[in-house]
Amino acid sequence: MQVQYVSAAAAHPGSVALHMASLAFRSRQIATFGASSMRAAAAAAVCALRDRAFSAELEANTEGSSWVDSIQRGGLLLVLRAAYAERAAGYSERGVALLQANLELNLHCPAELRNVPWPARLEAFEEFWEAEVPR
Repeated sequence: MQVQYVSAAAAHPGSVALHMASLAFRSRQIATFGASSMRAAAAAAVCALRDRAFSAELEANTEGSSWVDSIQRGGLLLVLRAAYAERAAGYSERGVALLQANLELNLHCPAELRNVPWPARLEAFEEFWEAEVPR
């Protein structure tokens, strides 16, 4: 069944419901469930939605597109689901860190990095995050 979810998600990368169902199914599989596999699946789902949001933004040529907003909201739901999964697996601090990192990266990004390409923005954020300065 998981193989079918993976192939369906690859065919429909913008489907938030499909990604959420896939993560829910994965978390119910006791024999194969692991925090690291859940983490990898959630990251892949968020990356697929991010890529779809970037391409939708380019297609619409407007940042206020409701389709882009919908995809971004779906991405937040997936991040929240991943944070809950971390907490359920006994990694509460990691779940909080996931939410904190998303808030800092997306809401408190320095002005000079807002229009920088995504890979460079992530690299700058990683340097900041690893510095462990007071927040």
